[in-house]
Amino acid sequence: MDKVVVSCQKTNEQFFFLCGDWLEGANNRQDLVASDKDGNPSLPLVPYKIEVTTGDRRGAGTDANVHIVLYGTNDDSGVRILDGPGNLFERNETNTFGFKTIDLGEIQKIRIGHDNSGFGAAWFLDKVVVTNEKTETKWFFLSGKWFAKDEEDGAIEREIPASNADGVASLPMITYKVLVTTGDRRGAGTDANVFLTLFGSNGDSGERKLESSGNNFERNQTDSFGIDCVDLGEIERINIRHDNSGIGPGWFLDKIVVQSGKGEMWFFPCGQWLADDEGDKQISREIAAVKMIPLLIPH
Repeated sequence: MDKVVVSCQKTNEQFFFLCGDWLEGANNRQDLVASDKDGNPSLPLVPYKIEVTTGDRRGAGTDANVHIVLYGTNDDSGVRILDGPGNLFERNETNTFGFKTIDLGEIQKIRIGHDNSGFGAAWFLDKVVVTNEKTETKWFFLSGKWFAKDEEDGAIEREIPASNADGVASLPMITYKVLVTTGDRRGAGTDANVFLTLFGSNGDSGERKLESSGNNFERNQTDSFGIDCVDLGEIERINIRHDNSGIGPGWFLDKIVVQSGKGEMWFFPCGQWLADDEGDKQISREIAAVKMIPLLIPH
């Protein structure tokens, strides 16, 4: 409420009750002192634009309700729900929101998070850009983190300090094509679940289950899979394993070829059983990479 003006019709006197505050929750009533002078108790409202970029990660989008608080040198915005039409907070997408509040001054930080509701609540936030649309001043809030109970530190709300410059909050994603060749041996195929981890100069992919439509890992067959992850740099080694499940889980792996979206290729020769009743009885193997040089075909 901004203010209340009471006029006496007999004397034409006016009394001014200046408020400039929210009446809500436990603060839903105020005792106001009368003044014989009018005034401007509340600061003018300023429009702020909020641009939220969800990161380029598998499962990055969220169906949860997202909220934000802007903190400035003058005040804070209070909790605002970021809502609107359409499907919001999808992978590698920027959504724009707007609201008006008092002039917050220099924005120093934001608090942003979600309520962990809905199917697939986990969220990977890349960054937030806040613009004072009156002055066109921008502030950048670089995140590059998961807001998820089952990722990283388990936080679903974070405070992020302001930056005066935009930047790269998270590394870009690359799709790696993985070709897995099962050997030509009797009983070489497996019905077990197969898992692969790529290790590169920039980190690792995390363990990924290799699955696609059709019957995979059959004798003398090559199966193709895709793995989306950050650019791992130079691939150095892999770990390949199965969970020994199903009937006859033993598997004879011939080789694996990994190709990046940039055309680089790495070869991983195996030629061994992954079985607890064959060879050295190992069902998990680490294999060093052999860099493949693409053949240049003359024109």
